[in-house]
Amino acid sequence: MNNSSCFIYEDDNHIILISFISLITFFTIASNCVLFVALARSLIQSGKSNISKLYSNQSLTKLIMTSFVAVEIVVGALLMPLFVVEMMNDGKWKLGQLACTIRNFFSGCTCQLSISHICCMAVDRFLAIKHPLFYRRLTMRHALVQVGLAWLIPLITMMAFRLMDWYKDEQDLFNCAESHKICTMAFNNVFFYVTFPLFFVLPFLLAITLYIVILMEVQHFHIRTARFKRHGQPKCLRTNMNNNAASFDVQSHTGNARKTSLTSDAETNANNPDVLKNVSRGVQKPDRKNLKAYKTIGCIIMCILACWIPPFIFSSTYVSEIRLVSLSVQLRLLFIFYLNASINPLIYMFNTSIRQAVKNLCFS
Repeated sequence: MNNSSCFIYEDDNHIILISFISLITFFTIASNCVLFVALARSLIQSGKSNISKLYSNQSLTKLIMTSFVAVEIVVGALLMPLFVVEMMNDGKWKLGQLACTIRNFFSGCTCQLSISHICCMAVDRFLAIKHPLFYRRLTMRHALVQVGLAWLIPLITMMAFRLMDWYKDEQDLFNCAESHKICTMAFNNVFFYVTFPLFFVLPFLLAITLYIVILMEVQHFHIRTARFKRHGQPKCLRTNMNNNAASFDVQSHTGNARKTSLTSDAETNANNPDVLKNVSRGVQKPDRKNLKAYKTIGCIIMCILACWIPPFIFSSTYVSEIRLVSLSVQLRLLFIFYLNASINPLIYMFNTSIRQAVKNLCFS
């Protein structure tokens, strides 16, 4: 490889780009910090007001979301400012090799942490929608264990990769980056083609599969609801009426007036909207808050895929020794990777409970 051409930086509109990235960085830090404090405050207040609320379904989901927002704060407060400094130096890294190592380590960690939290939220929504009775028995302890594993496994994995130098490239790309003062992670073929399916493809396939199951369950719920409204009278109520009518016939010797009165009461109850409403509550169905939460998390998954797929495609081409883009385009792809942390707070605000928590923090 020719070191003079391994990294080429060409970028017009440099000042405009840096200004835009700086504004996005500030918004990322501010929005995620406000969101984190609002969610944490909501959890603490619900625990103080009523300890049983701390174990509610909504609190379990909020705990996972709060942990995920903490990951986004790391991206906004650490990685994005370093990226701005790198852009100000025309793509050159002038903060030393140690700072580059730290940046690469946390970049890999936040990537794995985001994926692990996405899987946790997908499992949480799957249990809430598909198995609501089991989900109601879960406590905050289960959510804490889930969040702890979501942090512990990626950190241990990345520390192992870092300490054992499993990712180092055997070619001269790493030396080329150092000689040109470029901070980049140089992967070898074995590392990339093993870790990429294991830590990126499989977790996202799991999350997407769970969401497909959730979508099917929600669709079946809407079909059952439409069928119930169309028939007007639930099957269980008709069965009870038939049983009552049969018992009336057996006891007909007590008098026709008694039989007529009871039959009339049954027919009146069958046509009573309040009775129908109470009977319909017995039908197992997803909670509305669970449905809204699954939509929010589904949007987050789509956003992550949209922001992460281009950089990962670029990484695969680099491992395959295909140099398709200049360094300026590489940096833009890296910024798209970080941009996900700026978009997620906007997606969170579509959730009513999260929006209310932010309002309570800002205006109370």
